[in-house]
Formats: sequence, C-alpha cells, structure tokens
Amino acid sequence: MFVAPPGYQPVYNPSIPYVGPIYGGLRSGMSVYIQGVIPHEITRFNMNLQCGESEGSDIGFHFSPCFDNWDKVVFNSCQEGEWGSEEEIHNMPFSKGDAFEMVIIINQEGYQVRYRDTIYIYTL
Repeated sequence: MFVAPPGYQPVYNPSIPYVGPIYGGLRSGMSVYIQGVIPHEITRFNMNLQCGESEGSDIGFHFSPCFDNWDKVVFNSCQEGEWGSEEEIHNMPFSKGDAFEMVIIINQEGYQVRYRDTIYIYTL
C-alpha cells in the first residue's frame, strides 16, 4: 500500500471526474501517484494535470488511454484554449476491469508516466 510522505495530502476515493488542488503546485522533480480500477463499460479515460480548477484552465498534461478499437494512448496539452500537437502511442498496456497503479513524474523536459514496466515520455 502506498503511504504519502509527511506534508502531502492524498485524496482517497474521489468522485469522478475529480477536480481538486495539488497544494503547493507541481514542479520539476515532483510526482503524482494514481491508483484505480478501469471500468468495463468505458471507451477511454483521461487524466489531466490542469493549471487551475476552473473549466477553462490550461492543461499542462493530458493523458488518455483509448479502448475504442484504436488501442492507443494519447498525450497532449492545452494552452489558452488551444490544444497542442497530439502524440499517440499504439501500445495499450491497460485493460478494462484491471486495477492499476501509475506515477506521473514532472521534469524540466515534460512528463514521464510509469505504469508496470512501461515508461511513456511526453516532451513539452
């Protein structure tokens, strides 16, 4: 079981979609640990690291595994309402119904997603 270091404020069993603050913000060298279960009835799920809590806030990192016969993982970002160039990886490590644990690592070049033995890199 994951135990947050002192001073960190984990969120357990959040409502979906979850929108909430990461107190102190994120910067290079920090990481976000996520665990959950992928529902059987979905065609995709998204994880966005947003630069604010309002609906129009910039999205620094968009991560979206797609199960809609494309079996791909999509990476992107959105600034001032404009989406960047979408990056796709056609290697689907996730399966519907599976429990998962993953870590998003923030570094100066962008983001790394670690899931099982797979590392995805999204460069800004």
